[in-house]
Amino acid sequence: MKLFIECKSLLLQKALENFLSDFELIQNGYDFKICDDEGLIDDKMVFVIAPNGNLTVPFSKEKLIKKITEFEPKSLEDILNMMFDNFKKEVFEVIKKYEKG
Repeated sequence: MKLFIECKSLLLQKALENFLSDFELIQNGYDFKICDDEGLIDDKMVFVIAPNGNLTVPFSKEKLIKKITEFEPKSLEDILNMMFDNFKKEVFEVIKKYEKG
């Protein structure tokens, strides 16, 4: 499996590089990208480490590898739909709290 890691957090970037040293880590021709910010999503397949992503912090090396090997890359459209669904859910929660007053 070929992976590309692109994180805004340098600490997370280095931890992922260390945890995933058995995988092929490249910048071009990768199977999917691992990132920690939904703003880094492009037209490639992306595994997101974030509160609404594929994995949340904290995590163990074993959990990371398990999640990555089970990961089925999604299209950019699928990722955006997931983000919109999560956003919609959060908005409804805020509205419910406001109505309760």
